[in-house]
Amino acid sequence: MIIAVTTDGESISPRLTKNPVLTLYDVEDSIIKTKSELIIHEEEGRADTLKSRSVSTLICGAMDSESKAEIENSGIELIANVDGNAKKAVIRYLSGERLGSDKACEAEE
Repeated sequence: MIIAVTTDGESISPRLTKNPVLTLYDVEDSIIKTKSELIIHEEEGRADTLKSRSVSTLICGAMDSESKAEIENSGIELIANVDGNAKKAVIRYLSGERLGSDKACEAEE
């Protein structure tokens, strides 16, 4: 399973659309095996790029309703409105902890 997290350094980026950098965590048996970085360019579709990398889950900060719909319609599990350290959020997710909320950020629309 591959989990993508929008990141700014080691932290979760506060806005999905404000930062093109994602950290990809390759997970097997609830253990992070590898970590890599992905930069999504504006002309690329975010959901298409994530699907092409076999991403099953996206953890991010706030997002607008258009981006939320794009990700959800692609079949990728979306966990929005999460903040803090990216790796710790992935570990919390893998342990079954509920993260974030499914609300879109109206301020970004």
